[in-house]
Amino acid sequence: MSNRKELWINADGLEVGFGPQVTDNVDAGTNHVKGKVKQIQMNVDAANLPSVGTAHSAKDYFIPAGAQIVSAYYKADVDFDAAVEFGTSQLDGTEIDQDGLVATGTTTAVGAGALIGTVTAEASYLVVTATLTAPTVGSGELVVEYIL
Repeated sequence: MSNRKELWINADGLEVGFGPQVTDNVDAGTNHVKGKVKQIQMNVDAANLPSVGTAHSAKDYFIPAGAQIVSAYYKADVDFDAAVEFGTSQLDGTEIDQDGLVATGTTTAVGAGALIGTVTAEASYLVVTATLTAPTVGSGELVVEYIL
């Protein structure tokens, strides 16, 4: 079966797709895992951290309103040279909870922040904010699981 929005079936029964490709996954950067649990994976790099106070675009990674946050973890490929916090903010950059996913750290860590186990009241954009000094090196992947 084609993953195109429009289909034409020719005389010998072959489906021919045309128009834009579509899938059942309309959430950017999201994979369905373990039944109803969804997972967002955001690549993080010290050179371009999405921080609290900076407005987001609609294309940035976010947890939808009404989602229950199940877990969060950060896997470092290269440790940060200064501590960062993993949390969420509103679309305009206003803080929801700067360290609500993974508390202050420089390397691989499992989330134990205040947002784990809570239900989001609004779209919550993922942020990585420097604790004191902005890091100059560091990269990895932030993974957040939620149920919607």
